[in-house]
Amino acid sequence: MIWPESYDGNGYHRIATRHGSKCRTLRLGQVSRRTVETIRGHVKAIIAAKRLGTSVPASTAGWLESLDAVLRRRLACCGLADGPTDVPTLAEWCQRYIASRTDAAPRTRYRLELVAKLLCEFFGADRRLGSINNFDAECFTAWPRTQALAPSTVAKRLAFARTFLHVARKHRFISENPFCEVRIPRADVTARQH
Repeated sequence: MIWPESYDGNGYHRIATRHGSKCRTLRLGQVSRRTVETIRGHVKAIIAAKRLGTSVPASTAGWLESLDAVLRRRLACCGLADGPTDVPTLAEWCQRYIASRTDAAPRTRYRLELVAKLLCEFFGADRRLGSINNFDAECFTAWPRTQALAPSTVAKRLAFARTFLHVARKHRFISENPFCEVRIPRADVTARQH
């Protein structure tokens, strides 16, 4: 099912889709109305083909092949296309993110590298970002607690892990942050206060 597109003002358009049990929003950005109608027609064809279990029409398949990486990634986040080939592994993404943090202090960079190492150790360095789900995030949340660490250390590491995946979602490598619903324990530091 596909609903009429929404206009956010300043030329920003989006299309709300529903296939299976999930509602997704395909954000198109600043495009012309004619472009919106073209994309809407192809999205309808993709949803119909998925529902009927058939292949997409040749014109839609050609359109999918001609897409740039940004729109293809947005379609992939909505479950309407295969993701682009440039979706990084967890290790690649962590390295890329740490390299981009030129504003971070040396101690912060050290902590980011430590959390990246923990993420790769737990999930596997070759794991694709999109394959990490909410259950995996819950399991990772319980894991540092088994290592006899202070609650404040556990909270800080989980916050950094959430940040890694949050930025990946912002850059549309994943559709949602699996850590977004994970409760990070609050560190009780009253015992150390004088």
